[in-house]
Amino acid sequence: MDIYFPTDTDEEMVEEFDSLLSALTKTCPYFKAPFLKKMQQEEYFHSISQSIASMLEEKTLAIAKERGGEKDYAGERLFYKRILKSCPLVKSEFYQEQDSTTLCITAFCKTSFHQEVGRFITDFFGKWLLPGKTIPLHQTHSATVSFKKLPKRSFFFHEMYIEIKDEQDLKHIQANMEGLINELRVNILAVSHARRVVSVKTLTEDQKKIIIQENISELLELPSKGHHQTLFEQMQHFFLKASSEEKIDDLKKTLSPLPHLRPDLFERDLFQEVQRFMIFASKEFMECRSLSHVGRVISYSYLFKKRASHALTLEPDERFVTTKLLRTRLKGEDNKKGIIGLLATINFSTENENFDERDLFLAAATLIPESKLVPGSTIHNKREYSRTRVLYLEIEKEVAPFTSKEIDHLQKTLHKEILSRLDSVTDTLFMPRNEEEVMRNILTLGSQLRFPTDLPQVMINFSSQEKKTLTFTVLLVRIEHPGLPVIKASTKIFKRDVWINEKEEKVVGLVRKKIHKKAYILEICCHKKPYLRKDYSLDLTRARRDVYNYISNVAGEVRDFNGGMISKQNEVLIEFKRMLLESNYADDFFLENFFYSFTPRFMQCLLPPTALKHSFNFLCEAEEHDFNERIYFMKTITWEKYMIITVSTINGSFKDFIEERVSLLEFDPSSLATSYTNLHDIPTLSYILNFSDPIQADRLLKTLVEGVKEWKASLN
Repeated sequence: MDIYFPTDTDEEMVEEFDSLLSALTKTCPYFKAPFLKKMQQEEYFHSISQSIASMLEEKTLAIAKERGGEKDYAGERLFYKRILKSCPLVKSEFYQEQDSTTLCITAFCKTSFHQEVGRFITDFFGKWLLPGKTIPLHQTHSATVSFKKLPKRSFFFHEMYIEIKDEQDLKHIQANMEGLINELRVNILAVSHARRVVSVKTLTEDQKKIIIQENISELLELPSKGHHQTLFEQMQHFFLKASSEEKIDDLKKTLSPLPHLRPDLFERDLFQEVQRFMIFASKEFMECRSLSHVGRVISYSYLFKKRASHALTLEPDERFVTTKLLRTRLKGEDNKKGIIGLLATINFSTENENFDERDLFLAAATLIPESKLVPGSTIHNKREYSRTRVLYLEIEKEVAPFTSKEIDHLQKTLHKEILSRLDSVTDTLFMPRNEEEVMRNILTLGSQLRFPTDLPQVMINFSSQEKKTLTFTVLLVRIEHPGLPVIKASTKIFKRDVWINEKEEKVVGLVRKKIHKKAYILEICCHKKPYLRKDYSLDLTRARRDVYNYISNVAGEVRDFNGGMISKQNEVLIEFKRMLLESNYADDFFLENFFYSFTPRFMQCLLPPTALKHSFNFLCEAEEHDFNERIYFMKTITWEKYMIITVSTINGSFKDFIEERVSLLEFDPSSLATSYTNLHDIPTLSYILNFSDPIQADRLLKTLVEGVKEWKASLN
């Protein structure tokens, strides 16, 4: 290995760079200071110059290194241009001493549109460096300076020293320092942008609002459009400083006993939750709610996020949902009906999942249809892109107050409804049509037409989805008779949500050597919205059924060539739903998820609806089972020639364990249907066995019982 030793040339280059950097960063007072002695003034501003040089970014230092000597004026301009672009600069350093640590915080920014920034920086770190506890500032000094080589441009320099004696306080400050510095920079830039825009006299008030909104959205790295709460409304917090600070102080006084009374639950970062809450809660929200209610929302939000973070650490791939109902009333209103605040914490198991305040309200409205959203009650931190999301909103009823039965129902089932509405973001599909496959399918359909009286043959295949539409490729082959309906593009005789977008025609043969067999290649589109389920998955089966009905209305009676099994499957599902409806269960979403979970797929056409009903009732019982008392749920019944068994636990590891043992039994695939569901985060295996010999049923039951016992023993 070659060992590199510094040479005299290297040391000369370092000294030359230090000299150039010192010349570039040399500062002087922007105003005359006759009260300072010349020696004191030189030493004071020399220390400021050194502090500024230590704060510069790597890109700025790289420009200084590339500068070609004292007379490289182009490089000099580029250097100062880079400093102006990177302002404000904020830096923190910790100096360890014997029994304490000193924190030095340095800030450097332009003076234009930055009035009172020194006071703001001191107050900011005084309040939020260690919320709920006052830390003395041992030394603070500021100065308005300019660079010797840039005398016409003024800058503001601010430096403070803070002594930290408690080790726990030090760890807390070190963990949160980066976030505080980023928050400080955003605040300084936001106020600067706003003041600059307001100072432009040629702009109207609306134009100023739009420009401020766009600038602030860039700072927060959020799109300026498409949010329920506008970013300009958030900017009001910068200009309503007095009332906001008073509210924050009151909240801090209300919550400050918690870390002392319950140190196992509340730490000092609780007060950072106050800051985040105040940023995203509107002024109207704070004025209309009692301080105690706001304190409850903040403390529960803190606890739920802390609990979710702990759950993520233990089981990163698991989903976690917590809900809390908070009753309240608005100030200044004769509101005898009462309002319910809904606080929800959702821990996403994948990066593609999504859930927002609209979904939370729809979940509540499903359980209490008469409820409506209280205007201005929604709070959602849109800057928080972690896997844990906290949402808050309030609902009320127009006519009567909420009954105790409705509140109990909401409390028990809201988290289940949230789980059913989690949206998975998916990409749109792009798959160009395979012309070879199309021609092969046309020939297949044409071979079915042998006599003039044969029904037209149709084949329907899903093609693609876009932002608002679904597209199906439909092949229709028919014998052309006089008087048949004419198929035209953009025909909308069935319903407005389905239409023919493109059409091609081909003659593909003759019947009795004189009657044409004609093929139509149709691209049929439909709006996506009617087929979105409540978890925002697409019900393609229902969309396909509407496309088939549309073709029947456009072309007359047709035979669905590739939809026979789908039709039979739909018949079984409809009868299954009807039987459950008679038992007062009408949640189609869960019924369909359960029905389509059975494998092999063809068994969905063969299973009797009564057997499905028994299996689904067992699934509902499993949801009510107390898994803390008994780690698994198992139930079985024999109906006619069917053995129906359900096994459920709260630990998904049993699935592979049980399935491996059942696979060794080697049942006929047409006799055993298996379902695995994870509804409401309860993993469940369901078996429906069509047995010809009771010994088969006994073998399956014995295998499952022994398998569950072995799995339970493996956990210990």
